[in-house]
Amino acid sequence: MFKYWTFLQIITYVVADLSCERCASDDPNSDCRNGTIKEKFKCPADEQACYAEDIINDGKTPLYRRGCAPEDWCDTQKKNHAAALKFCSVCTDGDMCNNKRFGAEDPAKIQCYKCDSEDTDSTCRTGSIDNESVSCRSGSSCYQYYVSTSRRDIYSRGCGTSSTCDDLGKQYGQSLESCKLCDDDYCNNEKMSIAV
Repeated sequence: MFKYWTFLQIITYVVADLSCERCASDDPNSDCRNGTIKEKFKCPADEQACYAEDIINDGKTPLYRRGCAPEDWCDTQKKNHAAALKFCSVCTDGDMCNNKRFGAEDPAKIQCYKCDSEDTDSTCRTGSIDNESVSCRSGSSCYQYYVSTSRRDIYSRGCGTSSTCDDLGKQYGQSLESCKLCDDDYCNNEKMSIAV
């Protein structure tokens, strides 16, 4: 009995002692975006994970946030913010585990979601993509497009250039239902429609 109680006490102590970076900023050059916050924030017992998220607010400005949260934080945030939530991750593997930079490691590059699917129920169409991203070359944009032909539908997201949509229009003509370019990290996660 004594061994069990001691083991339980140690586990409780370790979980309650988690420290995370905590900040909020809309500055793309901030320590909050770069994951270089120096101060540790000790998490309360009911928040056993560190989180990092990037939300695009109404003014189309990214809001970078980090802190302590329950382990299901990102699931809750996806429900609350839908396509405005550009990135969310939780970690429990040690103090300050939420210190990775938002977006590409090289600030001159952009991070985009990447996927291809022909399934109308896919996360590629709905925009609820997890952990499928790519670091694009300097000067790139993120794209998302939807093509509907008599044989199949194609949903795609990834890195492109300023001419990507024009090039796809030439390739697919009237079958190109939508094509969007954007220039912020993880900005290509809007839900795509289904042709009627």
